[in-house]
Amino acid sequence: MIKAFVRKWEGYFFVFPAILFMLALIGYPLIYNIMLSFQNLSLSNLASQDAGFIGFENYKQLAQEEVFWVSLKNTLLYTA
Repeated sequence: MIKAFVRKWEGYFFVFPAILFMLALIGYPLIYNIMLSFQNLSLSNLASQDAGFIGFENYKQLAQEEVFWVSLKNTLLYTA
């Protein structure tokens, strides 16, 4: 019974360190950057602690920029 359990889960034990590595190198920075995108940060106040939550204001501002839409179109063309 124990041998069958170990054999069944053996592969997961080998993959687990790789999953932890991926989460540390990809997952954490991704989540952290998403959190930062909802705050009032700029290069001038990056070190200050008074960056407050502003919600979707950064995304509203981004949607109004023409350069963003041109770069998005170019990215989609090159990806396709």
